[in-house]
Amino acid sequence: MPPTSAIRSGVSGGCQDRRALFGFIVEGRCLPGDVDPSTVHLQGFRVTDPEAPTLAERQARMRESAVPMTLTSYRMEKAPDGRILMIPGEFNLADYQ
Repeated sequence: MPPTSAIRSGVSGGCQDRRALFGFIVEGRCLPGDVDPSTVHLQGFRVTDPEAPTLAERQARMRESAVPMTLTSYRMEKAPDGRILMIPGEFNLADYQ
């Protein structure tokens, strides 16, 4: 559970707790001493794992793992005695990439 989820869900008191922590609220009635939330600028950070596989490596691994999961298609034919036969057909994974 993210640390702000208790604040967001109102478990720890809702708007009053957010007002006390951040100095403003986004929803509800603003008080004269509240900061205007539209003037609050947040910094964004990208966290990456330098040892993580590259996009090309992840895509290759996904293609390799999909090979044993290839689907089998079937066609249905009526036998001379009236039974319905399901005959395995060809499924080419390359057609769907």
